[in-house]
Amino acid sequence: MMRIFWVGNAYPEAVKKVFCHLKHEGKDNLSYRELKANVDSYYINYFATGWCKALESIGYETVNVVMNARPLQKVWLRENGVHERGLSLEDILLLQIKQYRPQIIFAADCCSAKLLRCVRNEVPSVKLIIGWAGSAVAKDPAREEIWKTLDIILCCAPESVAVLKQEGARAFHMNHAFPVDVRSSLTKDGTRHSSISFIGSLVRGKEYHLFREKLLLRLLDELPLDLYSPSASVTKKSLLKAIAAIGLYDTSRCFPERVRENILSSLPMIGKICTRRERPFFPVNMNLYRRSLPAVFGMEMFDALYDSDVVLNIHADSSPDFASNMRLYEATGVGSCLLTDNKRNMADLFAPDEEVVVYDSPDECVEKARWLIQHPQEREKIAEAGKKRCLQDHTYDNRVMEFDRIIRRVKQRGL
Repeated sequence: MMRIFWVGNAYPEAVKKVFCHLKHEGKDNLSYRELKANVDSYYINYFATGWCKALESIGYETVNVVMNARPLQKVWLRENGVHERGLSLEDILLLQIKQYRPQIIFAADCCSAKLLRCVRNEVPSVKLIIGWAGSAVAKDPAREEIWKTLDIILCCAPESVAVLKQEGARAFHMNHAFPVDVRSSLTKDGTRHSSISFIGSLVRGKEYHLFREKLLLRLLDELPLDLYSPSASVTKKSLLKAIAAIGLYDTSRCFPERVRENILSSLPMIGKICTRRERPFFPVNMNLYRRSLPAVFGMEMFDALYDSDVVLNIHADSSPDFASNMRLYEATGVGSCLLTDNKRNMADLFAPDEEVVVYDSPDECVEKARWLIQHPQEREKIAEAGKKRCLQDHTYDNRVMEFDRIIRRVKQRGL
């Protein structure tokens, strides 16, 4: 039986919120196993639990670790007689891998190249290290070292496969999936309370969410849109730091480039800002910031999706051609009507305008959103068809069969 050690991170805000809840309920003194089960019940790391349960159903043995859930990791250290002082999260993870002695590591975009090299050198049981790219990736010198350390990279975005192969990585395409167990935990009262919602990040910068930002600003002016985003929690300190950085960058442009490179670059604190090639971005559009609701994660997110007549999906700028994000399956899986940007591969995933509704422009997005809100019977028919397709073709039980085929193929080739 192959043993898989699955490791990933959850959103830091989600980790903080979950452990506040557990402390309030008096559950913060549980054993590691009990505490881990409680954390999993919030579905803040459903990607891991979905994969592991499906893998176990076809004969793999698994364990999954939320690396950045430090309160949980501290309990593991205590139960194993290890002092926490001086240990980084990666140090703790390496100890856990050594104890479990897996044959396969499945790392969801959270481990450094240094850690992965330590695993190879210090854990002889590990024969295969698999990485996961959960969003579209572009060429990135800072991440190339990690990519080259992995044996296999699974990518949700088809365009990423080509990018990674050009960098010498062994990459395969693998779509996201829906965790079916979520459906039994949804808070249901028979009605939906939101006409249309959008849940997601609003990162300002190249390859991120600039198109998303423009479209949301328009929709907020024309439709009853509920916008949930981590950007609602941007602190005043972060805003002030951004104002200072932008002001410093603009002032530095008054100097010739040779002065910036030879003199300003050596100044502590400000040198890097003065020599940037691109102007710093303000961390959030203030019009969206003022109109955003606090971010929702795990079961809160799934409840918010279920509570919406229409769920809006807008891919990041790094995914210009292919549909690839998690919202495709999260929204359809809970049974809400998905309105999503059209992509080249959409018909391979869902029947456009039959199982999901697609748009090719901001004007069409507004028009179709308004039509869906005004035609509940047609909307529910599409939502039901989308749910049926998702539960038939896009669950983790579907994905693990692809995963198993890739593992067997790689083993046959003698990696």
